[in-house]
Amino acid sequence: MERAWNRPEEIETLSCSEPPAAYAFTVSMTSQVLKEPGLWISVLKDYLEENPFSLLSIEVPPDSFPDELDPLWQLARARRHPLDRDYTVTHSPYRSLMVLSHSKGLLWKWPDPREYAPVLLPDGQKISFQPVCMVVTPGAEIPGWFIDHIHQRYSSPPEIKRWRPPKD
Repeated sequence: MERAWNRPEEIETLSCSEPPAAYAFTVSMTSQVLKEPGLWISVLKDYLEENPFSLLSIEVPPDSFPDELDPLWQLARARRHPLDRDYTVTHSPYRSLMVLSHSKGLLWKWPDPREYAPVLLPDGQKISFQPVCMVVTPGAEIPGWFIDHIHQRYSSPPEIKRWRPPKD
């Protein structure tokens, strides 16, 4: 399912069906809406509480800055999802709430700030992840403009990797 919030007055409750079930839901926000988290954070929080197995993707404008995304990351930190316990994924275990953007033929996943700290497993082991900005690109290389774009947004830029489909 998908919902676009282009103006603050378009923000409304996200509902699917009863009882709660697993869904993949995408919400697209404009810059105007992203700058008003007081209007939308409770809507997303309520949706996730009512649909605990839902996978939520948030599409933000490509010219966003990391500090503008902080309310989304706070929401992600407060969430517990079974998918986020798969530590075998090479770039990040955090996939139940992803923040995405697209521009000029590229699609990318913003690096989740939780990737900067090791994950503590129940048995005491720590697993570290390098913060990664995964990029879907039609070409074999990530364009220079995109690398510059990310470097302008982070004092310590994340690793930028081209997404490749699984081989199996």
